[in-house]
Amino acid sequence: MVTNPKSTVSIISTTLKSKRKVKNNNKMSATAPIQSKDTYSEHQISAYLTYISFPTAKHPRVAISEARTATGLEYLKLLQAYQLAAVPFENLSLHYSPERTVSIDKDDLFEKIIGSKKTESGSGRGGYCMENNLFFGTVLKTLGYEVVPIGARVYAAAGRDLKGSYTGL
Repeated sequence: MVTNPKSTVSIISTTLKSKRKVKNNNKMSATAPIQSKDTYSEHQISAYLTYISFPTAKHPRVAISEARTATGLEYLKLLQAYQLAAVPFENLSLHYSPERTVSIDKDDLFEKIIGSKKTESGSGRGGYCMENNLFFGTVLKTLGYEVVPIGARVYAAAGRDLKGSYTGL
């Protein structure tokens, strides 16, 4: 259960692409998700919102044109809080899968994180940092936001550098 959505920290920097619009019956729709190979379907977004127990009746989807308003920001904060509460960070695939790899394909991520609650095919777990962030970024892109992935690096105490390069996304 989400207790304080205002305490969440933004992991992914997002801004709205104001020029992106979706045609719906020859009219511009402000709430229709952006459809491309890098986004999820309306059915997938609905399954995602159900999975994270997002209160869609109380908080209907914000129109793309409202994303930069206070209402849009509150919606984004709430969505992020529910995402963080429902999709945990975990790295089991790196330790217990035969391949010891992770996929960053959007459909593989959807199946891993959301798929198994409704089907037997997915794992229904969370993901490694880049998996969770790429998954949530794809959700945000589908809702009309521009997502800017930013690499991160973990440093040891007293400025000692950990071996390797980027360790997160």
